[in-house]
Amino acid sequence: WYQRRVRDVIGFSGRKISDDNNYPKYINSKNSEIFKKNTFLYNLNNAQEKIKMTGEVFICEGFFDVIAMHKSGYENTIAIMGTSLSKDHLKKINAKKIIFALDNDEAGIMATVNSINTALLYTNQIYVLQKNDKEKDIGEIYQNYGENKVHKIVEKKQKFMDFIIDFYVKFSNNLEKVSEKEKFIKNIMKYFLFLTDIEVNFYIEKCAKLTGINSKILMKKNIL
Repeated sequence: WYQRRVRDVIGFSGRKISDDNNYPKYINSKNSEIFKKNTFLYNLNNAQEKIKMTGEVFICEGFFDVIAMHKSGYENTIAIMGTSLSKDHLKKINAKKIIFALDNDEAGIMATVNSINTALLYTNQIYVLQKNDKEKDIGEIYQNYGENKVHKIVEKKQKFMDFIIDFYVKFSNNLEKVSEKEKFIKNIMKYFLFLTDIEVNFYIEKCAKLTGINSKILMKKNIL
């Protein structure tokens, strides 16, 4: 058994347990012929059956998050080991519904946006778990509040389009400026290709309220 387990080892990973910002949160083995982060998915071997059964997968950033989700009853959870989701990852997952639970810091938010962009090549059933500002990840939330809090976060999962809109609102310099409004609308509308007509109409109305631009103008711009 020991020899078999040793042969199965392809790399090592560690997570810091202090709040010292001088060190990275995770330290992984360097990429090699047998350990490639853009193709490897932590816990896929255990989660695969549940993913196939439910048709959905939870994607976290680190292994402690996977452990927390598993303890909370979500056995269809994997981790991408601190990198953005790749096409190779998606081919291995093969799930119709993807729920992202990446970290809540700026790097994690950017990774979520990039991962959504990649996942949209395969499915539009994409959601994001919204966490609070105190804890950066599911692992910390589970440790501080328990599985009931994790259940509530999963229940309130956000449609990817709402997450994208919130992201561009947050990182816009000033939506009062015409130039920023135009940039905002341009960034948002490229995602309309992945929505139904009803969803497009809904999000056009939402963008109209956020920017003060008449929804008819936005609808015309979308058609063009």
